[in-house]
Amino acid sequence: MAKRKNWTDTENTAVVTLHNAMVEKVERGEKYNKAAMIREAQAGALADRSRGSIESKLMNVTAIVEQFGCGRSMANHGYRPLPNYQASLRDAVLDAAKSATKAA
Repeated sequence: MAKRKNWTDTENTAVVTLHNAMVEKVERGEKYNKAAMIREAQAGALADRSRGSIESKLMNVTAIVEQFGCGRSMANHGYRPLPNYQASLRDAVLDAAKSATKAA
């Protein structure tokens, strides 16, 4: 069995960016293909992560968003909250929410 490695800050930021891109499409009422968006992310910063791993991390992001009330949840769009998340991912989600608030 392959040894699991911790997610890097770059990977955490990429998965939060992916989550937020999906949320934006939902808010605009656009059709989107989650699998295609994940494949696109795997061509970049998430190249070392499997689709299942990325989807689990997206569910972690949903849990953080719901717990801290810092954005739109994807729970109704296929990513139910998965609350066992790392502090570094929590920090990435909260940092992105803070940046979005400053930009608005």
